[in-house]
Amino acid sequence: MIQYRMKVAYELLMTTPFAVRDIARSVGYPDAYYFSRLFKKHYGRSPTSLKGNE
Repeated sequence: MIQYRMKVAYELLMTTPFAVRDIARSVGYPDAYYFSRLFKKHYGRSPTSLKGNE
């Protein structure tokens, strides 16, 4: 389930203008800080750094 959420979040980060906190909520993580830690664990990059490279 976590892998699926991270995949959806990755796609949203790459294709939408939404903030990281909004994407975290949309994939089921009300705590953006916790989401960021999990995302970094899975992809080796923070969602903020990924969002900044558009």
